[in-house]
Amino acid sequence: MRPPRPAPTADARVTLDAHISVKDFRDFYWLKAELQDFCRGVGLSTAGGKREIADRIEAFLRTGRRGSASSRGPARPAPRVNELPTSALSMSTRAPAGFRCTQHVRRFFEREVSPQFRFTVTLQQHIKDNPGITFAQIAAQWKREHEARKAGTFKPKIAPQFEFNQFTRDFHADPDNAGKTRDDCLAAWKRTRARRGDNKYRPGA
Repeated sequence: MRPPRPAPTADARVTLDAHISVKDFRDFYWLKAELQDFCRGVGLSTAGGKREIADRIEAFLRTGRRGSASSRGPARPAPRVNELPTSALSMSTRAPAGFRCTQHVRRFFEREVSPQFRFTVTLQQHIKDNPGITFAQIAAQWKREHEARKAGTFKPKIAPQFEFNQFTRDFHADPDNAGKTRDDCLAAWKRTRARRGDNKYRPGA
């Protein structure tokens, strides 16, 4: 059983080690490199995105166990729509988990939807977040994005793990920060991430 560590002061940033509490771990911002270094130190996998690694660390802190992918058996490969002949694709075709946005599928949408069709970053994320989505729904989402881009009103949703991107957008959207530079934003971000709690932008940060 791990010995308890002294309670930190209200906003003091604690050390990321095997003795950190789950609350302290979740209350502070960590770089992906810091999370990976922790994993290497305790024998956890460093694979995956930042959010996945953080969840893995939290599970370890709660249980002391080091999960192993091999214990779950071999992963089953997801069916790939792009392996179907072009003639088999239709608007009712569904994009399964693991769907790949290939040229083969893009040509289908260019022919059926618009020659301007492209798998943008935001569209790919939308597909990933909605496994089983139909090609008709993908086309509708692309049209909404395309029209918003032409109108200059398109603001892509920022995924929760990209906290700095969201902070930057909110910082520059604040009228009180008009004329402030990227360096000003970075300074505010560093102050925010060093404190306990979430890393959302707040006026006066």
